This record gives sequence, C-alpha cells and structure tokens, in this order.
Amino acid sequence: MSRNIDTKHWLSPLFCPKEIVVYSQSGEFDALGSAAIRTVVEGGFDGTVYSNIQDASAYPSVVFIKSLGDISSSTDLAILAAPVGDLSMVIGELENIGVKAVFILNSGNGNGDEKQRAKYRDRGIA
Repeated sequence: MSRNIDTKHWLSPLFCPKEIVVYSQSGEFDALGSAAIRTVVEGGFDGTVYSNIQDASAYPSVVFIKSLGDISSSTDLAILAAPVGDLSMVIGELENIGVKAVFILNSGNGNGDEKQRAKYRDRGIA
C-alpha cells in the first residue's frame, strides 16, 4: 500500500509505520492482541509485523518473536495489549530499543492507577 505522506512529521511513526510489533504481556492468545494482528495484516499493511502472540502463526507474514529484544531497532510502532500496571516496564524496553510510537490496547474498567496514567502523559503518551 503506497502512501504519499510526509514521513518527517512527528506523527508518521504512528500513522505511517514501516514496521510494527504487536505485543501481549502474556504472549498467549487474547482478544485484544489477536484483533490487532488481524486488523493490521488483513487491513493491508505491507511492512514488517512482529508479534509474540501464539495466534499470530495463522499469518505467515508475521514474524514470531520470543521477546521485544528480537525486534528491529527501526520498528516504528508498538501495539501493546497489556494491563496498565505492566506498561511501565514494557514501554521502557521499547524506548531502549528505539521504537518511536506506542498504541496501548487495554480492556480495563478505567480504574487504573492515575499516577501511572499521569506518568505516561508526561512522557507524551496519551
């Protein structure tokens, strides 16, 4: 899928990524992570997709990883399916790798730790 968008814009890694990792904290099948993989692959994304979710094997184009350390340092976007309490560690690891944007999927009831949410907002993560 060809895109004619300014790749120097600061939101380009979010809206026009070349590489994506779909990561679930458990690595097991879960509705959010599996839906994200399905949406990315079946939606026509033609870049590299990494995932640690076992269900991803249904898509031959998805590169299975055992840990975030297995992804490329040029990965633009991480789609995370993880509880709020686990995000700090995962996001720190993604920052160290060089991932440029994070999209968080969470099925929580909205009663998460407000300090955690404020910390992410302060770091530019909405």
